[in-house]
Amino acid sequence: LAPHDRDAELSLAIALMATDRFTAAVPHFERAIALSPHSPNAHHTYARALASPGDLDAALRHLRDAVALAPQRPDLHRDLALALRQAGRLEEAQHHFLQAGASTR
Repeated sequence: LAPHDRDAELSLAIALMATDRFTAAVPHFERAIALSPHSPNAHHTYARALASPGDLDAALRHLRDAVALAPQRPDLHRDLALALRQAGRLEEAQHHFLQAGASTR
């Protein structure tokens, strides 16, 4: 991998996740975010990967980062709402479900 290629790091992390190698994927997600901390896609993809093995708190942190970076994206609000609902934070989840709907108009 090129040492400063966020997309390559992210692609490798996603490929590792697809083969159920979460532990091996983590450093690649972290490097992708370190290389491009303002990338909502990097935070979003990492959050989805974190939620898979059940690290909901970390997933929520990255989903919040993604929404803060791209508040106009309904997919980010929707995924944050789903994670919040899973965490039992229903009022907060409802807010983001509404934001997701408003963003599509």
